[in-house]
Amino acid sequence: TPRPKSMELEKTFCELLERMMGEHSNVQATVARALQELSEMRRDLPDTYTSVGTISPAAGGGSGMMTDFGQFLDRFYLSRVGMRVLVGQHIMLHHP
Repeated sequence: TPRPKSMELEKTFCELLERMMGEHSNVQATVARALQELSEMRRDLPDTYTSVGTISPAAGGGSGMMTDFGQFLDRFYLSRVGMRVLVGQHIMLHHP
């Protein structure tokens, strides 16, 4: 795996990670706002939309495939938490 070859490159890498964490800090609020908008839109949809986050095939949900937003969000947030922990630990170990 590639590694920084000097302390200067390590410092630059840590600064990049810190900047990325800062830029992505509002993702939770953005996703929450999108889910709120989806929930508001869902109120106006016909009953073919069967449950929160699940679209029935009859409603145009694709070739018989159910779309489950809950599972997607679980994976999304689990991955996000894991990455933030790893990046935070790297920053604290290499650039306190």
